[in-house]
Amino acid sequence: MRKKITRSVLIILFMLSLIAVAHFVAFPEETRCILIPISNFEKTANIYFSKNTPTEKISHLQEIQNDAGKRVAACWKNELILDYKLVYCNSEKDFDQCGHAGAPAATQLKCGAYIVLKEESLNKDIIAHEIAHTVLYRNIGWYRLVFKIPTWFNEGLAMQVDERDYYSIDTLLSKKNKGILLPDVTKLSKPQEFFAGDHEAVILNYSTAKFVVHAWLKTHSLKKFIREIKNGKSFEVAYEQE
Repeated sequence: MRKKITRSVLIILFMLSLIAVAHFVAFPEETRCILIPISNFEKTANIYFSKNTPTEKISHLQEIQNDAGKRVAACWKNELILDYKLVYCNSEKDFDQCGHAGAPAATQLKCGAYIVLKEESLNKDIIAHEIAHTVLYRNIGWYRLVFKIPTWFNEGLAMQVDERDYYSIDTLLSKKNKGILLPDVTKLSKPQEFFAGDHEAVILNYSTAKFVVHAWLKTHSLKKFIREIKNGKSFEVAYEQE
């Protein structure tokens, strides 16, 4: 009997090891975020940071995070769930290990919520945007977020707390008045579709998604939308609710 138990335990440990290795191979940045608590990063509150990070920089990050959180709370009202970890990388090398190449910030969502930042992302708009992604994740879960919510809506909702001028609705309408054709973002359901094209094209996608979701929020309830998604309704049905 003892041999059978020992064999079963060894098999389970072996399978878990295989799963861990497979996850790292498929999602190396996300895996490193999950392992941040046992890494050589230091920690204060919910912020993990490289050992060589100046104390004043972390204090500055805490202030920005607090302001960004208030902005997100005002947008989400009673649906706010703040539960995430900030991973601040004081070097490009560290960021490349946990973030996304070419992006100032990244949010890793699956086994928890991790917002990965670097020097240029110490910005209230960027951090608020990333926090908003974690709130949607915490409200509906990873599976529904990935398989039910189209990228244009996910990004458009996060853009409601992003006040950078070049993403503003006024700037977007100015471009439209100059003859620039706005994309039909509602057809950009997958990340590879939404983020396709050059930098200007992606900015236009973000701005248009912000405009579409902003208009939708004026006549629809985000609280009811969340409830419908959690109850198993499709995105299309939940989006069209009155």
